[in-house]
Amino acid sequence: MSDSSPEIDAPKLDDQRFAENMKAIRISRGMSQSDLVEALRALGWTSVFQTTVSRIENGDRPVRYGESRVIARALGVHAERFLLPAQDQELASKLAAARLAVRDNNNGIVGLALNMARARRALERVIDDARANGFEPTDLPSSGPDEWVELVPVSVSDELALALEALEQMTPESAVRTGLEVDERAEQRAKANRDAP
Repeated sequence: MSDSSPEIDAPKLDDQRFAENMKAIRISRGMSQSDLVEALRALGWTSVFQTTVSRIENGDRPVRYGESRVIARALGVHAERFLLPAQDQELASKLAAARLAVRDNNNGIVGLALNMARARRALERVIDDARANGFEPTDLPSSGPDEWVELVPVSVSDELALALEALEQMTPESAVRTGLEVDERAEQRAKANRDAP
């Protein structure tokens, strides 16, 4: 190493990385400095101001240990994440964002499956009521050369036939399978477009 570029000592390097990563993580969370100040105050750091955040992010003010822990909580990361090299921090942030997107979508699917189960049970009860009142399902048009023919419900028996068909065909599993098939086709089209000259 040349004399013109002295090596930064470890604590100063940590302070520099902390400042850079704090700003990068804050921005990746879609938070302004003012948003971060609000979050920090809500977590008990009552003497923080936007100028404090700005000075820390610009490297003009080192952060204290207790402050680093509150900042980490406000940004939803462990305090050690602020000390990663910039390239590692960027990759860790991408991994975290992708993981959280999967988690959020999984939670959404769980909620939809719960709604589907309730709707199916309600449909089963109404089907039982229709049958208890002596109704039988209409024969549905068979698929064949006239696949476009669809039963237009005009009676309880017609609705009963369509309700039974829905119970058989519309399941959480079939919905997930359809979603995966649509995604696979979209990926294949995207790949074909990328590979096209």
